[in-house]
Amino acid sequence: MKKNALAGLVGVCLCGALAVASVPMSAAAEEVVFDNTVNETGYYKHLSDSFLEMGDDATLAGVARQLTRVTIGFYSFSSGSFAHLSLHLYDESLVLLGDPLTLNNVVFGENTFPTVSFAVPNYSAPDTIVWTLSYTGATFTSLPGPTVCHPPTIGTSEDTFMVDRGSGLHPEVTSGSPANFCARIEATPEPATLSLLAVGLGAIWLRRRRQ
Repeated sequence: MKKNALAGLVGVCLCGALAVASVPMSAAAEEVVFDNTVNETGYYKHLSDSFLEMGDDATLAGVARQLTRVTIGFYSFSSGSFAHLSLHLYDESLVLLGDPLTLNNVVFGENTFPTVSFAVPNYSAPDTIVWTLSYTGATFTSLPGPTVCHPPTIGTSEDTFMVDRGSGLHPEVTSGSPANFCARIEATPEPATLSLLAVGLGAIWLRRRRQ
């Protein structure tokens, strides 16, 4: 009797794990693991030709770590465009999580607060990441930049921003306000997390069945 119950449990768990593995990642529910778009401060940090890259850190909430989308809030004083606007994603040790993600011909209007959204091809992320922006072919008379929000409502961020002036990325502070840029990061659970969930649900189902 015990052997049959054990075999049933293993079967249920394996079937659950296989069922989860067969579901494409795009079908898994996305969740917001970092959100710093609510508490706007009225400040922004414009991009500069002296910056190779500029961005921020984000410590993610929840357990979903398969990144799917990163959205950045901007302020644009003048109208213009970027020929290429790129997002770079790093781990806490500043090792790239994957290839930079590039949008072409990004156009902003004068005195506007546009958002730019990058679809991420399921990069697996640690709990803390660093995101940065770089650009080429800017036509603005005054460069736009990320707006500043504080504090985040989901996840956390250090009160610094990340910049590379030619000697590598490092944190800097801004005078007058915390340097937390307005950003939202979305993710789905990784396959291993989904499989563990399926195993747990299978065990619960079997226990209830025996009762």
